[in-house]
Amino acid sequence: MSTDILDSIRALGWAYKVKHREAWIAPCPFCDDGAANPERQMRACRGFAVNLDHGGFHCFACGESGSVLKIAGVKRPPDDRGQTSDRYEPRPAKPVGEIPPLRFYRSQWNRHPAGVEYAKARGFNRESILAWGLGWDGARDALAIPTIDSKGTVRCWKFRMRNPGSGPKYNRTAGAPSLLHGVNLLPPSPPFPPVTVTEGELDAIALWQYGIRPVVSIPSGATARWQPSWVKALEPFGQVFLAYDDDDKGNEGVQVAVEALGVSRCKRVALPRKDASQCLEDGITKAEIRQAFDEARPAWVPEHIIGSEEIHASAIEWLTREETLTKVSTGIHELDHAIGGGLAPGELTLIYGATAHGKSTLALSILVNALMNGTKCLSASFEYIEAHHWRLIAGQRIDKRGFSVTADDLRQADWLPGVLGLSVMRSTVDYSEDDIAETLRWASAEGIRLAVFDPLDHLVPDDAQTRDYYGDVARTVRRLRDVIVPLDLHVIVVCPVSKTGDLAGRNTLKHDAWNLIHIERDTDEDDPSKRTRSVTVTVEKARRTGVIGRNLDLLYLMQSARIVQPEDVSFSAPF
Repeated sequence: MSTDILDSIRALGWAYKVKHREAWIAPCPFCDDGAANPERQMRACRGFAVNLDHGGFHCFACGESGSVLKIAGVKRPPDDRGQTSDRYEPRPAKPVGEIPPLRFYRSQWNRHPAGVEYAKARGFNRESILAWGLGWDGARDALAIPTIDSKGTVRCWKFRMRNPGSGPKYNRTAGAPSLLHGVNLLPPSPPFPPVTVTEGELDAIALWQYGIRPVVSIPSGATARWQPSWVKALEPFGQVFLAYDDDDKGNEGVQVAVEALGVSRCKRVALPRKDASQCLEDGITKAEIRQAFDEARPAWVPEHIIGSEEIHASAIEWLTREETLTKVSTGIHELDHAIGGGLAPGELTLIYGATAHGKSTLALSILVNALMNGTKCLSASFEYIEAHHWRLIAGQRIDKRGFSVTADDLRQADWLPGVLGLSVMRSTVDYSEDDIAETLRWASAEGIRLAVFDPLDHLVPDDAQTRDYYGDVARTVRRLRDVIVPLDLHVIVVCPVSKTGDLAGRNTLKHDAWNLIHIERDTDEDDPSKRTRSVTVTVEKARRTGVIGRNLDLLYLMQSARIVQPEDVSFSAPF
């Protein structure tokens, strides 16, 4: 890297930034000289880079090139081969190809009938050919398409090969500026009607023939980055229709155009065919094209917005899936009736209540009832190790209080068939939210239809905990709900609450649960001689039925630690 090159740049007063052995100058000081060469303003200037090895530069916007050493009057000393500053001359700019006038290619129509037939096959009429200056290149056997600037000067020729074979379809004048095609047909003064942008010259000509005017096309393909000169040319137009091809590149190009032109100005046109040129070839009528423009929609739609067609199809799929999957019965028919026939897949039930009032017992009773009906279940009890949790389940099956179950009781195989469809999560593992989500997806794939988590606060990650306990729990419920929605299982979560009011004020927690169930037992019945205790289960919310605040009077069986309906209880012998 030469210091005298940087010194020369500083001496010229140019602001620069060194990057990869080049000094970037932006903007080009020569492009600013619009008075000396107004045509320089037709191209976008992104500055130029000065090579720090030899000092050469070239601006692709205005075409200015040279050596900063010569401009600054610095003479490089000869090297060991005797070469002087001539060695540091930049490579000459690529010359612009010869630009024939309009009459050069237009005059060839009469001599090439194949060209006339090609234009007719594309659907172009005489008016369009004359308005857009189309001609024929007999040497290339191609349609000649001129790009004309706002002053009426041909700045570039683009050629559409009639029979490209394995070669490229298009060819264009080498080194020509990149201008919007059709910019010469834009209205020079108000009023400015809506303008249409296409991704190809032939598409623009086709729409013009349909009466969609003004219309322009971008010269470098749908996904080309919009140059400032293109944006400036369309500044007066308050509305822009984007008639891009209906393919991946067209969709990507629409996003690029929207970013350059602004969301509020742009509308996307869905043409009857892939592009406007194809519409013209297939005989699509003007009325059909006009209808497509009348039905144009905003070109950009946020990813979180769902259209009516998509939500309609999704609703049909969802309801079809729901109708094929049976609900899981809780084993308590009054509760099933209150929540809409049972526990539906893709939903979440929250059971809450004060300590020792039967939250876990109710959840475990529902779990065992589901297992007895042949439903595969998943259980995660974070209060007990797996062995204790298994004893509680066995106790409900053999009608014995869980902590009274012995090893001999477990060896009795007659109770096992009813609960073999159970999978249990280890209680000694610290689970992340991703772990829980993956577990639920696995469970759904395995045919598990009910999962029970007790208690819920063990699912709140340590790094997510704040001083707002119920806020943390609410966020966990919300994330859990989002995971459950597409799955084929129902989830019950147990939330410990000291009193009813603690949860009543947590609207987010209440709203995110599909069913909200509160349980409270009668503490005045704490008589060990009694076989049962009264339990009040309140369905505070059931979205399927609209039930709010329905009380169910149930019984807590002291012997087996189960919650049942009173009519399901019968005693053949004194307790």
